[in-house]
Amino acid sequence: MKLVVALGLGTLAACTGEVTGRYSQDLSAPPAGECGEVETHTIGVFQTPNGSGTIYLERAGKHVLVLSAHEKTTWHIKTAPGAELVHVYAVGFHAQAVDVSEANGHPTVKIDSMDKNATAACGYSWPYDGDGCDTDGLLQLAAARTKHDINSFAGCYEAGIWKIGKDMAATSDCAVSQGYVQDHFFSCDSGDTDGHCGSGDDSGSDNGQPGSDGGPILY
Repeated sequence: MKLVVALGLGTLAACTGEVTGRYSQDLSAPPAGECGEVETHTIGVFQTPNGSGTIYLERAGKHVLVLSAHEKTTWHIKTAPGAELVHVYAVGFHAQAVDVSEANGHPTVKIDSMDKNATAACGYSWPYDGDGCDTDGLLQLAAARTKHDINSFAGCYEAGIWKIGKDMAATSDCAVSQGYVQDHFFSCDSGDTDGHCGSGDDSGSDNGQPGSDGGPILY
């Protein structure tokens, strides 16, 4: 079942993180700071081994993490010196939890799921392959919830450990031996550096109440 309720497409058109800018899968990642004061990175899986995922953030600067799994998942985030976590948005069909005890900064955390508030999305393939979780829907919802462009995406059907390196490239323990593929992209919104889509947190969003900002998207 797929239900789509309009979120206000005028806003989304400016903040969807589309891969139409200077950076993509085929080019080098932008230097730290070139995408604006805050960068937003998305990690998507269908499931993690034993329901637990760990994210190591090494890239310098201020960051938002969007973490998505279809299955119930607890996300643990660890940051290197120089990397500051501003906000975390976790979303999935089943319950998501976030541990920021080893992250630099004072991040706010927002969580959506079908189990929690009937707002859900997931995605792990790029381009979206039409099978299973809808990555396009995930990126639209993530951009709306974080009020910021999506600057990078990395996904795999099953993985439990991810590292976002100093060069923005994401690596993982994606189960390639089982035939899975890790997909990714970089995007810098045509080189814009003024952070026009917002602060990269949930300020001005619906605080978890579906419908108050025009309605949720559910995939």
